Amino acid sequence: FPVRPDNMMFGDLPWRSVHEMKLFEGRIRDAITSGFIKTVT
Repeated sequence: FPVRPDNMMFGDLPWRSVHEMKLFEGRIRDAITSGFIKTVT
């Protein structure tokens, strides 16, 4: 993820919502914790 200043609030982008960004973050954290990446297929 790009670096952002402290206390900067996330906002929806035209192509991505804050909810989707949080889901991506969760998947990345899960992959790091488990040591491998899970795919949908």
